[in-house]
This record gives sequence, C-alpha cells and structure tokens, in this order.
Amino acid sequence: MCSEKYTSSVYISIMNHTSNSRAVDRWSISKEESLYSPSIEDGMSLEEEFAWRMRGVCFIQIAGSRLELPLPVVGTASTLFHRFYTVASLYEFPFDKIAATCLFVACKSEETARRAFDIAKIWSFGSEEDVYEEDINEFADEILNYELIVVDLTRFDLDIDHPYYYLYDICEQIQVPEEVINTCVAMMNDSYRLPFIQWYGNRLMAVVLLMMSFCGCEVEYEIDPDSELAHYMEEHSQVIPEIVGSVMDMYKLFSTIYASPTGSPTSH
Repeated sequence: MCSEKYTSSVYISIMNHTSNSRAVDRWSISKEESLYSPSIEDGMSLEEEFAWRMRGVCFIQIAGSRLELPLPVVGTASTLFHRFYTVASLYEFPFDKIAATCLFVACKSEETARRAFDIAKIWSFGSEEDVYEEDINEFADEILNYELIVVDLTRFDLDIDHPYYYLYDICEQIQVPEEVINTCVAMMNDSYRLPFIQWYGNRLMAVVLLMMSFCGCEVEYEIDPDSELAHYMEEHSQVIPEIVGSVMDMYKLFSTIYASPTGSPTSH
C-alpha cells in the first residue's frame, strides 16, 4: 500500500533516518515542512488538512473518553494519526477509519487492549443513522485490515513520549497550583489536534503550555534564573512566541471547522 505517491520530501527525510534513531527525532519535522505533506501535494490546502486532522483527533479523544482510556493511550493514538498523515494522503486513506485504527493500535501498545469491535461500537455511538451489529462488525474488520498499514507506514514506532511526563518534571522546579496544572493538562489534550509534538517536541510544548496556563489562570509564577528551566526557556526564547501563536491559531481553526461540511476528502 506504500505506493509511489508517498515519495514526498518529508516522507523521504523520515525514512532515511537510521533504525536506532529515537522516535521523536525520526518524526520531527518543521512547521514549514508540513506545507509539503502528501495531502497537500495531492491538492489539499494546509487549512483543509489541519481541519481533517483535528476532526480525526477529536474522534480519537471522544472514543477514548467513552472507553475510559488513560490520557497517554489517547495521546499515543493521536500521535500515530499525525505520523501516518505525515507520510500518507488524506485522499488515499479515510481519516475516520485511520483514526479508529490508530486508537486500536495504541491500546495494544500501551497494554490497555480493546477489541476492534469495542472501538467500532463506540465509534458508531450517537450516529444519526441506525447502526446494526453487522455494520459494527464491518467497521471492526476494516480496523483490522488497516492495522498493518498503519503500523507499517509509521515504521513500527510505538514507543511514544508525551508532554504530560515533562509537566511533572517542571512542577518539581516551580510551584504550580492545581488550577494551573489542570488547565495545562487540558491544553495538552487540545494540542494533540495538530502535530505540535512533531514540530516542537514534547518538552518544549510542556513548558510553553504551562506558561500559557499560568497566564490564562492569571496566576503569577517565579522561576529561579539559575535553574535548568530558566536556561531552557532562554535557549528557546526565539521559538516560544511562534508556538504561542500556533496554539492560538489552532483554537481559532477549531472554532470554525464544525461549521464546514463533514464526511471525508473525496476529490483532488
């Protein structure tokens, strides 16, 4: 299934990394490189691709909540989803089926296994149309059929890091009220809607989202200028405003995507 379509510069760059590279390095791309994704090379606009990605991750998060899955499992599924569409086109693979499959794979990799039927059933919950067991079984079969494709195109990289872990490291360096922590975790959940981790990395996202959470909660904070955190923020001071702007742009886009038609990309 990995056809000649998947020969974009981004795909080639990722696949040329050595097998012993850390997963976070292998899949790291700049935001500018997202302009050359397979979907965009097939004729989709950047805003359209971001909208479909956000829909897919929202599906994952809703299903994960209904299945009572831990946040890292949902985060792993969302990360797999973004990695998949870094090297594959939304025109070639239906985003909803791939999202469901990524959740299925993530559950297996995080030892919180759920049957494909369970995920298909949850996915169909709340549908405006009548859903019969044979429809759920058909969806479950599609998940199983897409499983190998997802694992293959994402290079079997299932050891995925998350910004949540870095948040707790930061909290050991500065005092963080519970209100700010809860806000930060919510923003981390939201940040999975776009490939921020691929663009900026988990640690930097954790730092920026925590600082944004302090501001959003109108809580002041103090950082020891000699601390590791202070030096890290200084080292990345030029890119931090870009990340803040990108996060705000994500929220603006999210507020508009559900006003547009749903379904799946069908032409290019």
